[in-house]
Amino acid sequence: MHSATTCSLHVIAPVLSLMENVFDAACLNNGDLKFLHFSWFLAILRRIMAHECKSLCNWGLQFALQMNLNKFPLLKQKNFTFIFEGLMESLKSIYVFNCNNDDQHGSPPVVYSLLESFFINVLENLSCDQKRVFFSKIMLFLSNVDLCDLSLVYITRAFMTLQLVEAWSVDELNMLKTFLFNFLPLNRIEYQQVIFYNITSFFTLNSSTNHFEYGLEILIRGLNENLVTYNDPCWSLWVFWLRKFKTDLNSKTLNMVLHSDTVSTKFVIVLFILISEISTDKLLSSLIDIVSRLNTNPYLEKKNVQKVFKIIINFLKVIQHSNEFNNLISLFDHLGNFFKDIADYYILQISSNDDEHIEECLNIVSQYISFVSCSDYFKTICESTMSTLCLKIQQLVSTRLSLIKDDPLGLVCCSNALCNLLSISMIYKWPFQHQQSIFTFLNVNRSWLNDIFKNNLGYFTCDKFIATCWNCLSKLFICNGSKSFFKQKDAILNQFYIDMDLSSYETQEIILEFSKHLSSILLENIEDVCTLISFLQKVINETSNNRSFWRIYQHCIKGIINPEFLQITHQNVFNAIRGCWLYLYELGTRKSGVVNIVFEQFVKTFRAMGSNAAICVRQYMDVLVEACVFGPIHNKDIKPYNHLIDFLNAEKCYRIMPKLNSVLFQDRHVKVLLVNFILEMKNSFGFEEIYVEFLFKLLNYDSTNLKSKFVYYPNSIIHRQKIRIWQMVLILLDFLPTEFDFEKFLNLLYPSLIIDNQPSVRRFIEWSIIYIYYKKPQYINTLWKQMEYATEKILPTVVNVLSIVTQLAKLLNEKDFVDFSFTAIPLLLPWMQAQHMTSRILSQVALKRIWNRINKINHYQLKEKFSLVESCFTLKEKNSSVVKHRLEISKNFFYCSFDPICHYSLESIFKGVLSHTELQSDEWIPVNCFCFCSGFENLKLYDDGKKSFQSKHSNNEDLLNGVMLEKQINVQKKIMPWKVLPPSDDEILCSEFVRKQDMKKSELILCAVLVEKIPNLGGLCRTAEIFGISSFLIGSQRYINEPGFQSLSVSAEKWLDIQQVLPIKLLQYLMDLKEDGYSLIGVEQTAKSSKIGDFIFPKKSVLILGNERTGIPVDLIQVLDECVEIPQVGIIRSLNVHISGAIMVWEYCKQHVF
Repeated sequence: MHSATTCSLHVIAPVLSLMENVFDAACLNNGDLKFLHFSWFLAILRRIMAHECKSLCNWGLQFALQMNLNKFPLLKQKNFTFIFEGLMESLKSIYVFNCNNDDQHGSPPVVYSLLESFFINVLENLSCDQKRVFFSKIMLFLSNVDLCDLSLVYITRAFMTLQLVEAWSVDELNMLKTFLFNFLPLNRIEYQQVIFYNITSFFTLNSSTNHFEYGLEILIRGLNENLVTYNDPCWSLWVFWLRKFKTDLNSKTLNMVLHSDTVSTKFVIVLFILISEISTDKLLSSLIDIVSRLNTNPYLEKKNVQKVFKIIINFLKVIQHSNEFNNLISLFDHLGNFFKDIADYYILQISSNDDEHIEECLNIVSQYISFVSCSDYFKTICESTMSTLCLKIQQLVSTRLSLIKDDPLGLVCCSNALCNLLSISMIYKWPFQHQQSIFTFLNVNRSWLNDIFKNNLGYFTCDKFIATCWNCLSKLFICNGSKSFFKQKDAILNQFYIDMDLSSYETQEIILEFSKHLSSILLENIEDVCTLISFLQKVINETSNNRSFWRIYQHCIKGIINPEFLQITHQNVFNAIRGCWLYLYELGTRKSGVVNIVFEQFVKTFRAMGSNAAICVRQYMDVLVEACVFGPIHNKDIKPYNHLIDFLNAEKCYRIMPKLNSVLFQDRHVKVLLVNFILEMKNSFGFEEIYVEFLFKLLNYDSTNLKSKFVYYPNSIIHRQKIRIWQMVLILLDFLPTEFDFEKFLNLLYPSLIIDNQPSVRRFIEWSIIYIYYKKPQYINTLWKQMEYATEKILPTVVNVLSIVTQLAKLLNEKDFVDFSFTAIPLLLPWMQAQHMTSRILSQVALKRIWNRINKINHYQLKEKFSLVESCFTLKEKNSSVVKHRLEISKNFFYCSFDPICHYSLESIFKGVLSHTELQSDEWIPVNCFCFCSGFENLKLYDDGKKSFQSKHSNNEDLLNGVMLEKQINVQKKIMPWKVLPPSDDEILCSEFVRKQDMKKSELILCAVLVEKIPNLGGLCRTAEIFGISSFLIGSQRYINEPGFQSLSVSAEKWLDIQQVLPIKLLQYLMDLKEDGYSLIGVEQTAKSSKIGDFIFPKKSVLILGNERTGIPVDLIQVLDECVEIPQVGIIRSLNVHISGAIMVWEYCKQHVF
């Protein structure tokens, strides 16, 4: 095990399923004999869990978590070191939490499930004292700075439901607080809320009345850090926990808090949580007492009054966001009395000259207005109070505006007052008379405020003033519309840019919120529109690494992507928006979630345009195409986080956590938005033409942008983009108008089958063609034309045609099937004897299916005309090899369980079929993400249930699955002592690779595409790596995994750029290289070939090696620049191609490298 590498996992995989029996036999007493001490066993496991091979490390961890605790003494205190320094230490790696491709979407990783069971088993087998020790060590482990947020989420989730039974000690509670207060903030903010929820669940489940103060500290911390928000699952947990102590809370406690200078007012919020279960009068008695004396007691301490105001503000926030808000109507009478007295107090204070106190009053008015707007009932009973407040605020504004130059604090106070006036006007739809005053604030010199307050307070005062001004402008725009802003647009735009440079990130959010209104003001000036778009793009770029990025970004996007700007047909505006989209598209490949937001805004804008949507969509069609193919390939570090997001979204308790949902976005959501938009707009005006245009744009993108010189690899970005395109093409087939030219469209589809696409891509293309023939059987003649063309020109594509024929044989109605069979059988019969095995077997499968259906419908004419088919199958059935191959290919899901019509659903298109391909599961999309509406001809949301898909298994993790192998298999493996192990090959090669990086690299390309024998290719690969050539070309990537190749290459393929070029494409590829400045040098004996000793190699050379038997074909020799031969004096005709290649490479390196 210790000497194993990822490439040799298949050697030890058969043994791993037997390891438990081996350890049982070695570690447990067998009579008087005990072979291996348990500490040795733990040492072995620790080595495995620290192994460089991640798959083996994962297996060791899973094995340890599944150990029988009744059989092995793992829970002895002396073995805790193994648990926390071995087992738990391995949980620091994010790779152990990877999910397999076959796992259900949103299911937890295997390691998490085993860890959860492990914790439960541990607590069942520990005494109370041991449980406390175990928990203490877990808390210490969680406080490890090396522990990543992903591991913290899974670990805390695993023990969140555990019950310790015994009460916690003070030390344990302090350790919990240390983790929450000191170490939790070190993690990413989006995961802090999840971890805090898990810890809250664990604490509330295991705490008693003695822990009330600790609980309040934790809750207040969560409230201050916004880890707890009203009505989220964590809030509900705390409410339930606090209600256990309702008998200890009374009006005396509240009175004590009111008169205390040390207790946070957040504590009072906790008391008000219980308002529905405890007498309202008792809870509010202290507040009522103070408020009732506001206007009659001149000696009332101002400090207490301020505290009451703060309590009222927080109290209003709580009940405003409470689920029980509608049940608190009985409380409104008390609140009405509150605000009647408070309103009178406001009126007195607003009339005073105490600006600071007026500011506090206005802040409370603002929260009061927000509360009133939540209830029509409360709007009615507070209308008179609001009217009185409006009059006093207007008096305040009128008085102070004339003194602005001498009264900077009054300026801030006026802006706040106007903001409140606007809020009241919005609620009651009263006219607002002071809009000119708000525009006056735009002309106030911001540096003047900073100069007056020559300290930090000056900056904050100015920043607050700017925020209030733009808040007023936003509300004024909502109240009065854009007409009143046209005269001031130059001043507004100029101050917009100035204030963005002066203000803090928080204030920038408020300013940028107004940017969505600028679109209505700037329509007449194209230059201003382009300048604004460029400025907002610059803001996005400058804040891309800031913690406030997402909120700022969302406001900027609303300012750029809006109906007014998108409907502008001027080319400059289009170019500005297009350029911004391309910038964000590129940024989205590096930062998940960026494209989601901008494309969602595009979709929202299109929907808002109504009948004009089709025109706008046509203008920005390229955005839809690029959104269709979007989705970068994340590195291995990102995939565990994507699995975590899927898991958290599948758990109800995490779904509504705002930080998790507002910050984390998966790139596949872009495709979901696009599909939902396409489905939703089916019956919209003008969209039939849009669908046709979109379809041809996708095909054009596939044939131009995704064209590659090389065969692309499975799961590469090109592979994924092609899959996304053909998924969308398949969906659009159900949206095409009846007059659509399907014959022309089929002529565009068939060339895509000729291209060297991955099998999964070809399946989707074949599916599209089958669906068209099913809907329009009158075009089946094009299928036979394609078969004739493929037979004459491109034989490999016959396989695709035969696949289509096989499916159509079971789908067509009886009338069309008869006509289909009369044509198909004569064309398929010759292929039953073809040299190419796949086409030969597929033709037999197709004919077998056709003939079975003919027998089923008992069609006399077909049976009589083609009676020889029966004889052919009778003969073939006697050949066991033929039957075997036919049965094997029939087991393929495409020919066995797949039905192109029954499975024509979003479920199969985006997950079911993909689960049978080489595509990884991060490309799958669960069907519940789509918003499906009825009314489609054939497209469905779910499969109809007739057939089901089962995923395939093929990866290293499956090899290490203990339940995979039931048979005992003998495996030979040399045993090597661990302590005397030499450095591994990879370690030696890594050091050599670093050394060789500093050496001079050649510009030689070695082309061995024509070489057929695997050992020769392996030897050439080793030669190429040794001499540092730039690229090594072979005919197929599968050669690299052949044992004959690897035995001679000796891992050289790991350090060499190896590219696949198919032999049929070699000529075109060489011509492309020639255009890039390379000289084509052939190793061949010809009439005009040069001897190697006399030849000077050009620096940019392509060395072409011929076939072992036939050499370089004549058609290739004609395009070569030179042919070089190696002189010989022996009798044998030529050297081995491996040796010839090595001599040539050495001669080149002697001239240009060494």
